[in-house]
Amino acid sequence: MNSDGNIESIDQDENHKMAENKYEENHRQEADIEVKGVKKASSSVHQFNNDSNGDKEDLEESNSLKPSTKEETKLVKGNSKVAPEGAKPKKNPFAKKVTYLNVTSEELIKIYRMSQCRVSIANFMRAKSVDVFIIILILLYTLLVVVYLAIDDEIEGSKSAEMALQITELCFLFVFCIEITLNLVGFGCLFIKDWWNIADITVILLAIVFVILDMILDDSSLSGLFRLRGLFRLLRVGILIRKFDSLRKKSQARKRLKNKDIYHVASPAEIVNEILCDIRDMVENDDKMIEDLNYCIKMVSSGKLYEANIDDNIEEGDENRREAISFFKNIQGNTNTNNKDDEAVEKEIQSKIKTIDIDEKLNLNSQTKAMLNKADSLSFNIFDFKDLVEEKELYVLTSYLLNKHDLFRAMKMDPEVFFSFITRIQDYYNHSFIEYHNKTHGADVCQTSYFFLEGCDLRNICRLSDNEFGAMLIASSCHDFEHFGFNNPFLIESRLPWAIEYNDQSPLENHHIASTFGVMQKQEYNILKNLSTEEYKTCRKMMIDLVLATDAARHFTDLAKFKSRVGAEDFAPSGEDKQPVLNMSIHLSDISNPAKPFNLALIWTGLLYDEFFKQGDREVEQGRNPSFLMDRNTTNIAGCSIGFINMLVTPAYEELVKVIPDASICLDNINTNKDKWEEQKSEFAKRMESNNNYIPESRGVILDPKDVMKSSVNLMPSPKGEHWGMGKGFNENHAMQVTPM
Repeated sequence: MNSDGNIESIDQDENHKMAENKYEENHRQEADIEVKGVKKASSSVHQFNNDSNGDKEDLEESNSLKPSTKEETKLVKGNSKVAPEGAKPKKNPFAKKVTYLNVTSEELIKIYRMSQCRVSIANFMRAKSVDVFIIILILLYTLLVVVYLAIDDEIEGSKSAEMALQITELCFLFVFCIEITLNLVGFGCLFIKDWWNIADITVILLAIVFVILDMILDDSSLSGLFRLRGLFRLLRVGILIRKFDSLRKKSQARKRLKNKDIYHVASPAEIVNEILCDIRDMVENDDKMIEDLNYCIKMVSSGKLYEANIDDNIEEGDENRREAISFFKNIQGNTNTNNKDDEAVEKEIQSKIKTIDIDEKLNLNSQTKAMLNKADSLSFNIFDFKDLVEEKELYVLTSYLLNKHDLFRAMKMDPEVFFSFITRIQDYYNHSFIEYHNKTHGADVCQTSYFFLEGCDLRNICRLSDNEFGAMLIASSCHDFEHFGFNNPFLIESRLPWAIEYNDQSPLENHHIASTFGVMQKQEYNILKNLSTEEYKTCRKMMIDLVLATDAARHFTDLAKFKSRVGAEDFAPSGEDKQPVLNMSIHLSDISNPAKPFNLALIWTGLLYDEFFKQGDREVEQGRNPSFLMDRNTTNIAGCSIGFINMLVTPAYEELVKVIPDASICLDNINTNKDKWEEQKSEFAKRMESNNNYIPESRGVILDPKDVMKSSVNLMPSPKGEHWGMGKGFNENHAMQVTPM
């Protein structure tokens, strides 16, 4: 720091010492600190006890708010001041302002001494159904007033018609009175602290008086007064319409206050964002403060708190800054490279595409093509499709979709190279002795991702380029490549090679995507070789992010971030939020079984638990306790399916539907399937007791293990030690080698 900075720092320390002395004399301090245009007011009355540690901590906190520039230092010095003795302390703008909208049940009982009965009434008045009922009443009452004003002159001579309208109006007003009374009983003085509520009560009571006087009096001398009732009715409508805003705030408060059920898991980031939102709602008439808080909320949601933020705007002649930014980009790998001769490559690819008859290449018949034309449907039956294409479901489906959307040309991909690549992926998907995480599951996730992209318009919502669209399909097809039927905790606990290689960080998912790109290391499988360096890096990064997002251990963290971003004002699914949206969609495609029609969900659930129970048996053989859900003797498949739906599936799909409204059919299926599982809980309890804890509908869907060697597919690849995707770790005997504990 230069000498000026040292002098200013010394001056600032002296100011703080003076403030501390004054603080100890008067037992109170106030300081207004303005940093970067944001006014941070912090003041309160402190009782000075024998132990003054709390006061000193406050002073240390003020010292920690040091400005970063000389101008800001001067600003702080100019604004810092000590309140004169006897001055009234300023109100902390960040202190919680308790209202009837945000008060908790605990606060009503402990602070406001409400009885449990009154708290129950308060909670009832905060219910969503009550809000909906009041909104309907407001709409109907508004309609009544409009009708009243329109036909007022016509019914003036008709006592019966006028009386009918007056009685109807009284009914509405009495219901509003009941609502006000219940709020007063439930919230007490908190309800009338809101001036709008006082205005509402006043207008409603006067309205009742006016209507009753109009009904019982027939004095011409009061006719002039009664003529004001039309204007008064409009005033009532204005007051009631204002209720819409309070109901909106009430709805937001209800979401924050509602009791979390046993399935809800909140991350620290989610809690921090809730606190920041509360603080933002308390700030008034300070746009800069609100803007900064929104930025904080955005950064917490994005998970980019610790990423460097380099500004590319370089003034002319600022070579030092230019060199610094270039150095940073270089170590980050963000360097620009020249593109290949795209025109020549595209012509070559186009000529190869023209020579291929896709129907003949994929051996498509009319029935198969009819199914493929419905690949954007949630009810697509991958098991029927697998039978139709004779166990080549991954190869046929992925190739067909890329060809259908002209992605071979768009991604400058040689079709024959892709056919070789996807065949290699399919053959090494371990499909004959892995019940669930096999090539059929890979094809199913690809098809479900396609359902979101095309059937639910996610492709347009995110404005995906052709490269991004293709990367999504390929990543979903390869997302479990070389899975061997045991989960990440098993790998880590057993200290298996993949866990060691990837430092226990998503070892399976890291292996799936590393093996996929390992396959591409050979030219005959390198489907991305014609992309420019920048295109390749973008496509590779996207595929890595997508596959790593399928790790179930990330579910709650990623969902919390996703919820925060979806609820943000600057949420941009076609911009910086594109990747999180795609990550969530592929993750939910991976756990989409409960969102499918029950006949498909039943088969997939059976396959999943067959694989789970096999792991549980292996853990017992090794002298370990079976993992959760993997003990065939204690796991009720129906009950655990309900828990899986409640805890993981439903909350995540509810958030995704906010981005992809057309995916609401998934929630319909989820609720239906949950009811069906409820009906079968007792049946599965009996199956556990009789050692028949499996789902018959799933049996026979894959090849029987005894038929493995009869399969035409090479199931036992090269010995261990070769590169990813070329057999490393795939051999079951090698994969099952467990390091002694």
